[in-house]
Amino acid sequence: GRTGAVAGIETATKNPISLARLVMEKSEHVLLFFFCALQFALEQGLEPVSNEYFITASRRRQREIMLAHDAKTPAALDHAIPAQDLADSAGHVSQRSTVGAAAVDIHGRLAAGTSTGGLSLKRYGRCGDSPIVGAGTWAAPHVAMSCTGDGEEYIRRALAHDVAARMEYLGESLAEASRVLIFEKLPDNCGGL
Repeated sequence: GRTGAVAGIETATKNPISLARLVMEKSEHVLLFFFCALQFALEQGLEPVSNEYFITASRRRQREIMLAHDAKTPAALDHAIPAQDLADSAGHVSQRSTVGAAAVDIHGRLAAGTSTGGLSLKRYGRCGDSPIVGAGTWAAPHVAMSCTGDGEEYIRRALAHDVAARMEYLGESLAEASRVLIFEKLPDNCGGL
């Protein structure tokens, strides 16, 4: 199938999924990252945005809470802090976590896309599962999925691909393949798909 992904694109575009699709449709590559992704975005006519565009008040608050808790706090998923602790003065909490979609077109072809909510306090240069084809996103003729959770665990297990492989090679249903991987292979409270 066809695949496109981008990573480390702090200033490349407001919509990373759109840039990933352009990588798939307008290049011979699968994954572009950092400055190469930005250059490609500009070549394709996408307007760059500042990284500030992606920083919300609740994400700033989340970072402040994590840093105040312990200066040596390890990186944490964006839902590690209770939502009520991230509410703004009006009590609103912005949407958090991964944004993913699986779709079928009028010809029955499946597609999937994932854009990360991010890992707070992560090491600069860390790449999660969202742009790694087969880890957090997968589409095949028989199944398409987008995952959310601990990206390192999804990468280590090529989890999204493994779900599709269990369905194809073992004849498992989507529900059974997902159950086995989420509840028997992943650590507790690691995520879902």
